[in-house]
Amino acid sequence: MKSAGFTLIELIMVIVLISLISALGIGLLPSAQEYKSPLFTDQLLNALRTTQRIALLRENPSDVLSLNVSRDSGEFQLQIMQSGSQLDLIAIEHGGAQLAFTNTDFTTPCASMAASPLPQILYFNGAGDLTNASRVQVSTNLRLCILASPARELCIAPSGYAYAGSCI
Repeated sequence: MKSAGFTLIELIMVIVLISLISALGIGLLPSAQEYKSPLFTDQLLNALRTTQRIALLRENPSDVLSLNVSRDSGEFQLQIMQSGSQLDLIAIEHGGAQLAFTNTDFTTPCASMAASPLPQILYFNGAGDLTNASRVQVSTNLRLCILASPARELCIAPSGYAYAGSCI
């Protein structure tokens, strides 16, 4: 009389095959380091947009908000400041990334750029526009390169709007 079912050897072979396929498949998944650059870029973009929104909510063209970007050993510190008072502090783990700021070089690949000295301060007026320290609206885009693997790029328009991608 023959029983319907699998033998122990057949079950072990199936388990071994599933293990091999799983082990090969794990190698195809990206590492945690590959997620850090896009995550850092998204968080930085969110901080830029938050600063502009707060500036717009204040509705005071003579009052300027600043986003102070500094870096310590493990993270970037983004301080949203108004008249010397801190409104918000955002800490972003950088995973070894550095930043390059430029308002003149829009063609050099980000990976070829040198890191900018920090701290950097970005100013937004009450209309949400990007201004300089003298409260004069800037007339060119500000390119922000995240020097990581892979390198990423953000652009801040004179209107203060920040977006991911190259400045045109």
